[in-house]
Amino acid sequence: MPTQVLAPSIPWRRPILELGAVTATAAAHLALTSRPEAHLAFVVTAVLGWGAYTAHAALRDRERLRSWGFTRKGLVESFAVATPLALIVGTGMIGWGRLSGVGFDAWMLLPLALYPIWGVIQQFLVQGLLVKNLDEAGVHPGAVVALAAVAFGLVHWPYPVLMAATFGLGLVFTPLYLRFRNLWALGLLHGWLGTLLYQFVLNRHPIHEALGIASM
Repeated sequence: MPTQVLAPSIPWRRPILELGAVTATAAAHLALTSRPEAHLAFVVTAVLGWGAYTAHAALRDRERLRSWGFTRKGLVESFAVATPLALIVGTGMIGWGRLSGVGFDAWMLLPLALYPIWGVIQQFLVQGLLVKNLDEAGVHPGAVVALAAVAFGLVHWPYPVLMAATFGLGLVFTPLYLRFRNLWALGLLHGWLGTLLYQFVLNRHPIHEALGIASM
């Protein structure tokens, strides 16, 4: 009876496929970001698609979720370091908006509730997949931080304020991820800061734009 030969495991196959999928997601974001109605559909699709990927991973091996940062470990520490910084930046954005005549409105409650979901997915793509795979490939931490910040900024082309904001977010959040390996705090704060940025700095309502609703 012939001996069965098992195909050798290729350790780099999954990282390459994951980074390829992240690149495809980023390309779709760039292509659709200037079309609000199409961009909303993209965000929903990306959330569902990557959510399904993480759910599939959880069913096969829950350790993968923990290795990405979907864990309670490091949650408190990550929040403890990131929250004061987020409060300072958030207060600054609100102050900027108030000086420019931009006020609070009830529509903010919707993105404040929903944007963190997209924030978690974005942090998963940048930190859990891009940063983690580069770090495990032996890339120097300083280079990993720089690459993550540049990539995160470029994917928001051609909007200078968004590019600068996400570049800065990458510079701050990537070292926190490398230290604490937790996505929850970074994703939630990303979503809330993003809402404040759109409301008080850009004076834009992405949900209004996507649904064709005139701003109040």
